[in-house]
Amino acid sequence: MSYASRYPSYTRIPSIIMKGQWLTAAGFITGTEIEVNFTADRIVLTVKPPEHVDEQLVNVLVQLNKLPARKQKQVLALSGVAKG
Repeated sequence: MSYASRYPSYTRIPSIIMKGQWLTAAGFITGTEIEVNFTADRIVLTVKPPEHVDEQLVNVLVQLNKLPARKQKQVLALSGVAKG
């Protein structure tokens, strides 16, 4: 346990910092949302399951992003997603 300062009063507040490859091994990947539950003597961190991702759509967007800006606008205009 450590402490951190809260601005503007610089009040000391309890702080826990966790680092290590064990977090990745436990499913805590950078950017992952977590749920925190606690009791008087226990803190439980749980990885929230990711929302469904349409892999095909992600791949199309990755490919679109590789195009020059002019081509991106053309594709978006043809798809009806954006006007331009």
